Amino acid sequence: ISKKGYMNSIICLKYLENIFHPETSEIANGSWRLLIYDGFDSHLDPAVVNFCWNHRIIPYCLPAHTSHISQPLDVSVFSSLQNYYSEEVNKLQGRAITNDNFPNLLARARRKAFTEKNIKAGFRASGIVPLNPNVILNKLQRLDTPPPIAEFTTP
Repeated sequence: ISKKGYMNSIICLKYLENIFHPETSEIANGSWRLLIYDGFDSHLDPAVVNFCWNHRIIPYCLPAHTSHISQPLDVSVFSSLQNYYSEEVNKLQGRAITNDNFPNLLARARRKAFTEKNIKAGFRASGIVPLNPNVILNKLQRLDTPPPIAEFTTP
């Protein structure tokens, strides 16, 4: 991660070269792979796009400003993580969260939240797998539709 805490084109390319490609190429067995990402400009860098094309990686950019409805982990897993973490904190019964107990609290919550079932539910709820663009379009339409205006009458 850069000094500002964001992905840039150099880091993105290094991630593809050193992590994504090595970890997914064998299981893909020559087939194309799908890389789902947000709309950061660094992912559109020509070197990144060329690497993807040359290594049979399809970059799929999620629509801007829709992470709350389109990013699979945001849709299901992270909300579960938040709930399970709250449960773990409540078990402390008022004792402080410290550097010593925080990792264990988070690890227990993470084990409960990051399940295959929750992960698959996130992809389904975001319309990615199975592919269903209407999932996002319907949510966007509900967000854009103002509530009906109530009529007021005077006695």
